[in-house]
Amino acid sequence: MSFATGCNKATTDSSTSDSPTTATTSDANATSNGSVSTVSFTKSDMFTDRDSDPSYDEKAASTITFSESGVSSSSDSVTISDSSTVSNNATDSDTNDTTASSCTTVTISEAGTYILSGSASNAQVIIDADKETKIQLVLDDLTLSCESSAPIYVRKADKVFITLADGSSNTLSTTGKFVAIDDNNIDAVIFSKDDLTLNGSGSLTINSPYGHGIVSKDDLVVTSGTYTMTCAKHGLSGKDSVRILDGTFDLTVTKDGIHASNDDDENLGYIYIAGGTFTINSDDDGMHADSTLYIEDGTIDIQKSYEGLKGQTITILDGDIDIVSSDDGINAANGSDSNDSIDDKQGKGGPGNGQISGNPPSGDNQTPKDPPSGDNQMPDTPPSNDNFDPSNNSNNNSDQPQGNTPGGMGGFDMDADESCVLTINGGTITINAGGDGIDSNGYFYINGGTVYVEGPESNGNSALDYGISATITGGYFLSTGYSGMTQSFSSDSTQCSYMLTLSSNTSGTTTVTLTDADGKVLLSHETSKSYNSIIVSCPELEVGSTYTLTARDTNRSITPTSTVN
Repeated sequence: MSFATGCNKATTDSSTSDSPTTATTSDANATSNGSVSTVSFTKSDMFTDRDSDPSYDEKAASTITFSESGVSSSSDSVTISDSSTVSNNATDSDTNDTTASSCTTVTISEAGTYILSGSASNAQVIIDADKETKIQLVLDDLTLSCESSAPIYVRKADKVFITLADGSSNTLSTTGKFVAIDDNNIDAVIFSKDDLTLNGSGSLTINSPYGHGIVSKDDLVVTSGTYTMTCAKHGLSGKDSVRILDGTFDLTVTKDGIHASNDDDENLGYIYIAGGTFTINSDDDGMHADSTLYIEDGTIDIQKSYEGLKGQTITILDGDIDIVSSDDGINAANGSDSNDSIDDKQGKGGPGNGQISGNPPSGDNQTPKDPPSGDNQMPDTPPSNDNFDPSNNSNNNSDQPQGNTPGGMGGFDMDADESCVLTINGGTITINAGGDGIDSNGYFYINGGTVYVEGPESNGNSALDYGISATITGGYFLSTGYSGMTQSFSSDSTQCSYMLTLSSNTSGTTTVTLTDADGKVLLSHETSKSYNSIIVSCPELEVGSTYTLTARDTNRSITPTSTVN
């Protein structure tokens, strides 16, 4: 559901508030040092009224018109000059240079709305106002490139709103390496030192061959619009946060598609996705948050990545998520382990060779249960589960159920970290991973939704991997992978699961199907990757009942004898 409306040029925004729509009590989120985060992951706290309102008064707005012959403006508060100041202390040779060409600079220093239109091949807009000033830039069929710096640079303001005018098509580009023009390390096509919001019903294309797409050193908010980015580094990057309400995003990047990191405050550096449509091709992570990655809804198609989704804590409430990764599909881990050092731009192992498909079963039992500690906060860290038995890592010469061996090899992970929590409460998630399919260095909870995991074709990783425990209380889960490092769900699970190890690896395209005694299909998933280990779980799977698990065109009768089999 979209919360953004199209641009109404006849409507003024002078009365629009930039305060949260509703004051709510902050949620308590566990952090790595035992402190409590005050971040509240609700739309009312993530977005202000003005964030999602792209309207403006065209008659009251100032205009800035670009052309190859010069720049003109209707406002006396706009300064236009041909200048460039170069600092010789650039530190990143891949991003920065020390030689600048002459650039037409447009400086805005007063509050107001400015409509930017036209085309210029080497020009820059700089926002340099006081810290209490809010400025709205309306891009109305603007094509702007800057050879050695950001076409739009927010040096100082309280907050800047970039609105894509209704029906407009806009393009911003850099054409060379970035050159320092002040003490700030400008390294993106849109670079902001302060809060930045993008909205509107137009489109924006960003070309950044030497840097990032859009960077905010504060909060980066997007509530609407259509965005296409090709970047040598991150696509969207926020120091404090990246918050997305809605929009359409096509990101082709060398680093992370969406990135948030903050070394100064462990509660910040988070990503909040309320909705939107995302197509991401990245050589590093699809979405990477150093603290929390929170997905409330959305259609997310990560077609290539090193790791698909990564954060210290990850919560998924709903959405349609497809992930192809050369390493872990979803990884709840503390810190960054990027793919920066890999020269092969396809990433480790490439995007994988399997095609994933499958439809969730119908029925009334797919309603997600509540998360462990409520819909909008991380679960409290539970006590460690010591009831693990590594003996279920079976690799016998016949098909073997993993009966009465809860937890697989869990509990023995030297990298276990209680601050890492992955929670899935709903949605449909499909993963094709070259590394671990789902990996939490701490806890993994699945309370609802439908999850298909196509794991690695090697024994060094597994479809399901966790450091402390993996608890399933609801939802549909089907995974395939290799048995060398396989783990099943933990003994504190309340929904029945069953793990089966085949006597040999499959080859070619196969379909795994779970049916009940009446022949009703409970789970079905097609994979073209080889595997010898299967894990299934669904609400209809009950202790003492008999089911048929079909794999490699062979039917196997299974009867769970305990909650974890």
